[in-house]
Amino acid sequence: MKLPETGVLFVGEYPALSASLARVLNSLGCECRYANSCEEAFAAIEKRKFRVVLSKTKLSDGNPRALIPAAQATSGWLFLSFPVEDGCWWIPVLENGQLCVESVAMHSREFSKSLLKILKTIVPASLEAEKETGALRMDVPRRAAYATGSY
Repeated sequence: MKLPETGVLFVGEYPALSASLARVLNSLGCECRYANSCEEAFAAIEKRKFRVVLSKTKLSDGNPRALIPAAQATSGWLFLSFPVEDGCWWIPVLENGQLCVESVAMHSREFSKSLLKILKTIVPASLEAEKETGALRMDVPRRAAYATGSY
């Protein structure tokens, strides 16, 4: 079930990470889109609503913080990823359209659990239907942690 409110936008050039995570998100009923730059992200956001934006901290054409007003307008979430030796850290910038003040960066495993909680609030009907059919497996947090770079 693909609903507009389940949109997730990946911003930046990290195709292996985004492809792995997108498979997990698609299994939860989310529709994923990709943008390699701020310019592409703005164009994508103009066309549809994304409740979750996942961006690299450095983009080829600008600062991902420029995406904050667009993500706020959808009452969405914005996370920035910062690559480190053993995966990446995820920095929450927006939560339900509100700036995260004094937020703590999360390692991939923590981030995947938080992302799953967020998705449960966005697509509860879809998740319930998957639970009934057995499509939602208990290993989703583990698969999401793997997909976000925490092995």
